[in-house]
Amino acid sequence: MEPGTVRSSSEEDFLDYLSVPDLKKEYNSSLKGLKEKVKKEFESHKDFFEKSKKAAIEIDRRHRDLINSCVYPFTNSGPLAATGYKYIRAAPLSELDVPNLDFLLFKHTDRFSIAVLGECKGSISNYNSLVRELQERVSVVEENLDFLKKQYLKLSESKQVFLEYVVAVPTNDAVEMVNKIIENGGGQIVWQISIAGNPEISIAFPARGIPIPRETMMHKDPQLNIALDPSKHTQSNRNAFNVFPQGHVYTKLCSLICSARPGDSGLVVRKEELKKDISQDLFYMDDIYIDKETDYILEKGKEIDFLECIEKDNIYKIKARGTKRNKLETQLEEKWIKNQSEHDLDKAVEEKKLLLRDDFIKKRGKVRTIFDF
Repeated sequence: MEPGTVRSSSEEDFLDYLSVPDLKKEYNSSLKGLKEKVKKEFESHKDFFEKSKKAAIEIDRRHRDLINSCVYPFTNSGPLAATGYKYIRAAPLSELDVPNLDFLLFKHTDRFSIAVLGECKGSISNYNSLVRELQERVSVVEENLDFLKKQYLKLSESKQVFLEYVVAVPTNDAVEMVNKIIENGGGQIVWQISIAGNPEISIAFPARGIPIPRETMMHKDPQLNIALDPSKHTQSNRNAFNVFPQGHVYTKLCSLICSARPGDSGLVVRKEELKKDISQDLFYMDDIYIDKETDYILEKGKEIDFLECIEKDNIYKIKARGTKRNKLETQLEEKWIKNQSEHDLDKAVEEKKLLLRDDFIKKRGKVRTIFDF
């Protein structure tokens, strides 16, 4: 067997490759010590790893809250439905595997068609980097405009569509975000979202007298500018949709709790009900995607020991104490973090093991046995 192939082979095949008893014994001893060392290192950094994973969950939760706050007003039951703008979908262009934005709104009349594409940022470490990122994603949209019109807006390629770009940020970041966009020549509209208390949404209008055309940071449609004026205190909903295509796996797993119902042995999740709930959140995705997402969430639920199948492919028992959502989410988070920590440990061991094998491949190359002649 070639060294390049044997490096990633099974333990049995690798030991067969070494063939020399002393080398085998040395390798097994070294591997055992390696595993113990890596495990000890992981244990010493356990708190850091857990905090990192909790932080990632919190970042996604805030991101989801912002997307919901932006799109809910434009749903059929939302307070801005009368403006004529419709929530078309989240993660437009994601199926092309290109950098994409978070949501797409659309208004079509006999006089004009306007598509609003938005990016949500729950926390900002560098405003200039964010502006550059937005500019890059605007370029991607322009390059794929025909796809966007045909696939999402159901328009012909010849139909004119005005594109507007929104960056939605927490209220405390809005002024600085507006100033950075002005410094970079305008072109994006800032929406400010309250992340605590009442879920309000509004435009952060640029001041008069700025050194760029003010209208580049406002909507072309006066009706939308008026509807999103801060004085209107437009209310939204942070929890309108549970699942988004590019959401964190933990956040998607929370849909299991939303779909759970009392059963004979505690809370249970029925596959068809979960699928129905997911399809309502992802109404813009096709049946194949919904089926895959449903199966993925159920498999992940079983993998982290949060679900137990009690009736083949149909009914799953939630393996957690209590019925209150916040307590279930806490237990789900604990199981998710434990599962991910185990994966990280296995990955670290595997990476170190491959380096160890490199050393033993070299040692084996220096040993001659009867089988080498």
